Amino acid sequence: MRSLFALFVGFLAVLLLFPAASMAQGIGQVSAVTQGATLKGASGTVTLQRGARLSSGDVIMTDGTGRAELLFDDETKVVVGPASKLVIDEVLMQSPKKAQRFAIAAVNGSFRFITGNSPKPAYDISTPTATMAIRGTIFDFAVSPKKGTNVALFRGKVRLCTSGACANMQGDCTVAVSNRRGKIAAPKTTDERDIVLIDDFPLVINQDDITPKFRAPVGGCGDLQAKVAAVRKVAAPAPAFGTLAPRQEGANSRPERSTSAPEQHETPSAPDPEPSKPDPEPEAPAPPSD
Repeated sequence: MRSLFALFVGFLAVLLLFPAASMAQGIGQVSAVTQGATLKGASGTVTLQRGARLSSGDVIMTDGTGRAELLFDDETKVVVGPASKLVIDEVLMQSPKKAQRFAIAAVNGSFRFITGNSPKPAYDISTPTATMAIRGTIFDFAVSPKKGTNVALFRGKVRLCTSGACANMQGDCTVAVSNRRGKIAAPKTTDERDIVLIDDFPLVINQDDITPKFRAPVGGCGDLQAKVAAVRKVAAPAPAFGTLAPRQEGANSRPERSTSAPEQHETPSAPDPEPSKPDPEPEAPAPPSD
């Protein structure tokens, strides 16, 4: 009887100590880093180094040239792009390869998220203006204090919610934009979509310097590198806010993209020259006076 009681107490001790041991050992590591990037943790702010262990509460910050690739113990992968700030709110490991809760907060900048082995309800991704629920997903998102939160989905599904609306995203290279007032919209044309990608998603435009397992399948977006110069010249308007048809909840069809040729404006013809007036005939000389 005593042996059974001792076994039971030992089992409870393992359950209670496992989360603390997991936190002490960390919940992931830095897989790759491009300086400058820093890590602010319990012991202060240090330069981010490859191989550094990550813990709940850590803050990852990059400057205009920095980038960090984070590999968590549940195989979740996160890329922190240039000029970005990410807070690892809480990652509570249920087992060595699975998280019970995986909560991160993106403050500003550009990011990539690739889900790992944890159950999808465990993931909690937030920004100052939106939250994202995911299902087997690879997507990028951009956070701007002025624009709000934009999402580019490459695989799986994302449910994007703001203070005023929610939208279900699905499809290859699907883009949704939201503003600080909570409105969500979708680019209506390929040119509008490409402008959003080029302006807000540097990790999509060039993946050459990203480790292969942290890359996204962006082929559905076309050759964006070749489009950069051309799209910059297109004065396409920003997506109109108000609806996310047909990607709003309950919609199944994809939007029709405009295939009409741009409106041709006639060049105004030059005015006809005025007919030249004949020179006046010279007046006859006056007769001589006597």
